Amino acid sequence: MAHSDRGSQYASDHHQRVLAAEGIVCSMSGVGQCWNNAPVASLFGRLKCELGAEVFATRGQARAVIFEYLEVF
Repeated sequence: MAHSDRGSQYASDHHQRVLAAEGIVCSMSGVGQCWNNAPVASLFGRLKCELGAEVFATRGQARAVIFEYLEVF
């Protein structure tokens, strides 16, 4: 499942066909309901700001750093 806002790039016929071809179900909020993405967008924005452009060697390393940030800090 791919969740996105109703941006034109995500609502486009091309994008929808690519998702469908890969068997991915598209999930979008209703028109004018922009607030349902706000908490997640805020979280990812804060993570990007705090962690910068850090590159992780492994998925486990990324999980450990994100866990540290979310649960300990």
